[in-house]
Amino acid sequence: MGSWTNRWILEGDFISFWDENLERFFFVRRRDFAHIAWEFGWPEVDVADRNIAPGQVGGPYVSQAIKPTLWTEKTVGGKPRARGQIFQWIAGIKPNVKWYIQLPTDRKRHGTPKLPWPSKRIRTVAHFTMQMSPFDRPTFFTEHFLVPKLCDLAGIEVYNGLDITVTPHFNFYINKLDVELVGQVDYTEDGVVLEPSYDRYTEVLNNLYKKVARYRPLTLFPVTSPASER
Repeated sequence: MGSWTNRWILEGDFISFWDENLERFFFVRRRDFAHIAWEFGWPEVDVADRNIAPGQVGGPYVSQAIKPTLWTEKTVGGKPRARGQIFQWIAGIKPNVKWYIQLPTDRKRHGTPKLPWPSKRIRTVAHFTMQMSPFDRPTFFTEHFLVPKLCDLAGIEVYNGLDITVTPHFNFYINKLDVELVGQVDYTEDGVVLEPSYDRYTEVLNNLYKKVARYRPLTLFPVTSPASER
């Protein structure tokens, strides 16, 4: 089975994401690795309630342990400024149950237009399994991003299709990115406005906007479409 992408984001990379009509570009100043083994529902859910019987669904539960917390925004001399941390993460699971993610917590992910989310009749949609991302070898099929104040919490739901009662365990690998805003591009009805955060970033932002400089776009929200053709 191949990988969804080929690497972690590194120091010196440029990244971008959309915040409504703004395309925001960031420079990765530093990064650090974090690792968390999480028992499904810990610590908010009682131990006895973390077990999932055969044919039953647990959750969705939120892991507060992987929530990024550092982010500052301000305007200085009419220029937008932002500094903080973005988390790039992948996760493995055991045992071989099906797990589903809502990120942000009110947005269901990884379905299709005709089958956006599992039902009691059909569970084999929008799910990850242990084969796709083993507990001790998480893969980039499960890659997601967390940004403070925008999409900083993920809800996880688990379906137990096994013959025994289980308590799922997740293994999170987290790439903690220390980022600085290069600038943002505002797509207005009157045209496109480039807003660098510092004068030194004026040329860089222009090159990023023109796709001359390389950067990694981050998908924060679901890619959705209607069930019927338009």
